[in-house]
Amino acid sequence: VEGSAGAVNDVANTMMQKFWDSALALEPPEDEFETQRHY
Repeated sequence: VEGSAGAVNDVANTMMQKFWDSALALEPPEDEFETQRHY
């Protein structure tokens, strides 16, 4: 059971990573980077 849950979790993480990679590539969050530099 743990093995199955781990596999599902890995797939979910991979999909989220691909989603964010695509989102960041299409629209770079420049405002967020500027805000982080001040801290």
